[in-house]
Amino acid sequence: MVHGIRIEEDNTQFVPGVNVVSQVVIGLYGISNSPDAENIDVVRTRQEAVRKYGAGKEDEDDTIYKALLSIYDQVSSQIVVVIKALAVEIEPDDPPAEDPPADDPAPQNEELSDDPDENAGFVGVQRFKLALSRVGFEPTILIAPSLTRAGTALSNDLISVASDMKVFTIFDVGGANVAEIRAAVAELTESNRAIAVHPDKGRTPETREGGAATLAGVWARTQAEEGFWVSFSNKVARNFVPSRAIGWSLTDENSEANALNNLGVTTFINDGRGYKAWGNRSLVARTNPYTFIPVRRTADVINRSILESSQFVVDRGINKSYVTAVIELVNNFLRDLKFQGAIIEGRCYADTRNSASNVKQGRVFFRYQFTPNYPAEEVTFTVAISDEGIEEIFTDAGGAP
Repeated sequence: MVHGIRIEEDNTQFVPGVNVVSQVVIGLYGISNSPDAENIDVVRTRQEAVRKYGAGKEDEDDTIYKALLSIYDQVSSQIVVVIKALAVEIEPDDPPAEDPPADDPAPQNEELSDDPDENAGFVGVQRFKLALSRVGFEPTILIAPSLTRAGTALSNDLISVASDMKVFTIFDVGGANVAEIRAAVAELTESNRAIAVHPDKGRTPETREGGAATLAGVWARTQAEEGFWVSFSNKVARNFVPSRAIGWSLTDENSEANALNNLGVTTFINDGRGYKAWGNRSLVARTNPYTFIPVRRTADVINRSILESSQFVVDRGINKSYVTAVIELVNNFLRDLKFQGAIIEGRCYADTRNSASNVKQGRVFFRYQFTPNYPAEEVTFTVAISDEGIEEIFTDAGGAP
């Protein structure tokens, strides 16, 4: 007890602030016969990839090991959630076995029936949805290199899962020319989370692997070094030799690379200094506000960051101080992003739906908006001949008085 005045600090006041959630985690689905391969696993470095999956390097059907090497060619350290395809998932077109005699029990696929992922109702690339609960990481880029080259069914499955998880998927599109690639793209589900890439890496069946792994690595490296809002286009693809050369010129709008980009397909071009990723758009209409991949990525980071930092505002009393504090919480975050160069502008404000009836039901609405950095996809210089400076030739040059 004090006969006087006591001052105590109140540490219960909010607002703690919004943390940027921009970690890149690649989700890799593929085939591996390595004895150390698990149904779901996490790899962080090239050395770990070699140790766990190197036994499959001589197997032509192995896609996981080749994809991991392709990723780590681009970025030295990267979290990759690896999901091994079960036999039943990679042989969907096999003819069904004949029905067993009535007095014999039906044969069982022990690998499938004993697999906890399958028992949970998830098969194939749907098992990416289990990653967070099983290994503590949720993929933000889903790939199944080489497996998506042959057709569109698995690619559409990836698009569906990516849409459910609100992440991206990168997949290979096969074809020998633009017409064949256009036909393949027409069968794909339109989505601003779908990134198609052509061609693959490698010129022989033994060395060929999906270009998706390379592009995923390029994008992961770009985000780590330059920021989540930066495009992977025009970035170097290390140790990359494509299965076929793509015609390209910086000024030729009729080039094959430009035709692929107009289809929403990212490609790899050789500008004389090595191969680079080339393309900014997803498989969605060019008029869609999220047609540019960096814009979709920026929106995802902002949305996820606010979501994961805002749980503490739930169940607090709705009053003027509360509304002001929440708005300032988001505005401070958006100001920080603007300072970093991640966005051009952004602000949060109270939504017009905040009626008395909604507040009495415990519902409060906020709205935020931002202006992203759009990639400079088409740059035009206009040249003109002028006479500026001609008069200066004769200034103080001497001559007649």
